[in-house]
Amino acid sequence: MKIGIITGLLYPCTKSGPAIVTYNLANYLAKKNIEVTIFGAIKQKQSTEIEEYYPKVDLRTHVEKSTFSVLSYQFKYIKQINSKDFDILHLENLPGARGFIIVPLLHALNNNVKIIQKIHGWPPTELNFRFDSVFKRIMYRLHWSVAKEIIHNYSDKIIVNSNFMKETVSKDFHKHIDVIPNGIDLNVWKPAKKINIKGRKNVVFGGDSL
Repeated sequence: MKIGIITGLLYPCTKSGPAIVTYNLANYLAKKNIEVTIFGAIKQKQSTEIEEYYPKVDLRTHVEKSTFSVLSYQFKYIKQINSKDFDILHLENLPGARGFIIVPLLHALNNNVKIIQKIHGWPPTELNFRFDSVFKRIMYRLHWSVAKEIIHNYSDKIIVNSNFMKETVSKDFHKHIDVIPNGIDLNVWKPAKKINIKGRKNVVFGGDSL
């Protein structure tokens, strides 16, 4: 079996949810002798060491600098994606700019390929608070619109990481949705000590830098 994974920045360039899931999923499948190819982005300074993290995976990467670099990368690898004759194409995170060319073309060239969409998050109804720039607001809305159309038209199955997300996504997609929690390794990540926060103001932050 041949599986292609389309994602954004790869682990360890970033420690985001999609990056960590891609890292674990790809290496697990490769150990099962499944042929895995990742189409993702890296940072310039990490271009030589990235392969150490994916010893049995075929990496097809580009250095992410701008939206143009994302688009040019897609055109560069279209032929390679098609020539691989994938059985499954797994989109780890929303397709957006990275998938709006690759997914429809690959589907047209090989409509037997099964497209699996993993959704980590879905946009809030109130978008204006996210950006001060009107241009960024417009681009943000466009990104979600494109992603929604690709998922609706081409995905054979949708995977989410919680029942809450399944309930949220079901409002937009009438497709079969599976819940597969991301999960954590409790041997590495220990439960934090409980703290008394009742009646106190506290700020909790979670992000790529953790």
